[in-house]
Amino acid sequence: MSHNISNVSVAPVLSNSFVSTWFILTSVILAVGSILSTLLIVSLSVRRRYRNSANLLVIHALTVEVTNMAILTPLSNTAIWAHQTGHPFHINCVPVAFFQILLTVLSNWSLVLLAINRMIAVVFPHHYARYTRHRPLVLSIIVIWILGLATTVPLLFGVGGTLNRFNPLGHCGVQPTRGVFFSMYTHVSFTGTMIIQAVCYTLVVGALRRAVQVADTQNFAEQRKQRRQRAISVVLLVVYVWYLACYLPIPVITTYFYHYWKDNYTLFVWLRTVMICGSAGTPVILLSMSREHRFALRSLLERLSLHLPSSRLCFRLKGRARVNTSSPASLPTPHKRSTSTSQSRCKVYVY
Repeated sequence: MSHNISNVSVAPVLSNSFVSTWFILTSVILAVGSILSTLLIVSLSVRRRYRNSANLLVIHALTVEVTNMAILTPLSNTAIWAHQTGHPFHINCVPVAFFQILLTVLSNWSLVLLAINRMIAVVFPHHYARYTRHRPLVLSIIVIWILGLATTVPLLFGVGGTLNRFNPLGHCGVQPTRGVFFSMYTHVSFTGTMIIQAVCYTLVVGALRRAVQVADTQNFAEQRKQRRQRAISVVLLVVYVWYLACYLPIPVITTYFYHYWKDNYTLFVWLRTVMICGSAGTPVILLSMSREHRFALRSLLERLSLHLPSSRLCFRLKGRARVNTSSPASLPTPHKRSTSTSQSRCKVYVY
């Protein structure tokens, strides 16, 4: 999309009602995604039983996403809303645009690491423990950070594009310049990551189909392990499909429908909304489809509830439990389990 640099006064191109509705909608989506991602990060970090290789990579990916959703994207959206509604809002768009692009690239490569992790776990299970130790995981994260910085730092020096605040929308972004660098950046950071994930998940699906055919000949422990690997792989495959649905339309439209795209500012705003949904949808998918992540979040909320006064809130701890602040006299005496802290005391009666 062609733009002028923001030091030239340009009239707004979107109505106040439209841009205000869009700003409120995206703010709610970003808030929900940030809260869910933060809760998932904390819940997977505090318990040692959840610190396996896949969850460590999930924590890294969610940390990158929540930084973008909670800080950078709201700043850029506020710049659009302020410019279109005439409110004064001064922002240095160079660091905002740079870190937003960097975190987007890192998010793409984080999904690649998760795809590779699933491929090793399902296709090469005998090598899984070797390649998912602490050192290989740390090295893989360092490598994707090096790749992300290598493809985005040149933008700070005007190589491949110009970082600034652009009219007529007033958003923070990058204006591509002539040369091969920006094309290489796009192909490596976006197209390349999509292709790598597609190859990995194709191998995973093929291996899972073959594993189903031989499941009857395995013992119970092997079947249980295989079911867990299949469940994790399906969840991450859905995350990848969601990622494709939200991020793939942008390079397709900007490349093959540029003449329709360059002056359609409403389309630009809604495609930006689709990208925001792509980031905010990841924790929703993890919580809705992954039993392990739901248990981790439930465990965190139960631990937090113990610090609340018993007169305000007591969570169920396990099974079908009745939570009361005093023993019911009319009921038969059940097995009583007490949990207390310095601030609260909950008695849980399990029948």
